[in-house]
Amino acid sequence: SRVGAALGGIQRRILFQSPRVEVIEDVSNFDAILKSTKEQFVAVFFHSPVCKACQAAAPHFYKLSQKYSNVKFLSVPLTPGNKATLQQDLGVEKFPFGHIYHSQHGLLDELPILRKLVPHFEERLKSHVSAWSLGTAL
Repeated sequence: SRVGAALGGIQRRILFQSPRVEVIEDVSNFDAILKSTKEQFVAVFFHSPVCKACQAAAPHFYKLSQKYSNVKFLSVPLTPGNKATLQQDLGVEKFPFGHIYHSQHGLLDELPILRKLVPHFEERLKSHVSAWSLGTAL
């Protein structure tokens, strides 16, 4: 039914919302977004709103945003307008996928972010943050 379809769309949007996660649909100025952030690190969750694996991983990604106040968290949903940029410029071919960036030095890590792999994503994030804070990165 129309009502069921509308409620399903609302439910999907609710799954991908959190006060600490900024949703970015226009990725044409992605580099500028990274460089303008006040946080040193940026964790990005690339997902498709209709992907069941993405919906399963999303709450776990958002929990990470509550644990790391010194990291900027971005959610980038697949849209018809950003598909080419995601694939060609950012190398995101499958979903859900994650990137970890240093705001001035660019991409540090990229990996799948399925629900069962969120702990691995967190390990990588923690490792990068620790290395930079100790001055052992790059």
